[in-house]
Amino acid sequence: PAPVPPSNPTTEVADVTIHDEGIRPADAVDVTVAGLHGVQRDLGEACTWLRANWPAHLPQPVVSRAWSGGGALAALEVQAGQAEALREAAEVMGVDVAADRLPSYVAACRYFGRVELRAWLEADRWDGEVAF
Repeated sequence: PAPVPPSNPTTEVADVTIHDEGIRPADAVDVTVAGLHGVQRDLGEACTWLRANWPAHLPQPVVSRAWSGGGALAALEVQAGQAEALREAAEVMGVDVAADRLPSYVAACRYFGRVELRAWLEADRWDGEVAF
């Protein structure tokens, strides 16, 4: 039988060098990358839901910031403009209109993991019930 070559962590295959580092414990970069993959998945879920459910006649959501005070890592905002638009947005999202974290506003919020969809209106323009 042919002799078995010694174990070598580097193998040359068709002008490509492959390094076999084996399994190593997760480090901080691995944790960060895993978290980013989670955010990517949440953004994909939000995009798919918006495409399937958001009516074209309602004000369109816009990316407003990379972190929201509500704990989301990404936020999509809808400035409703009128009580009826906020009412319909809340119905489409399947949530109630509630007092917002900003004192002079009311909002309807839906979360897709770490992505927040928030439709809002100035409280003095709201004519309906407010959930707390």
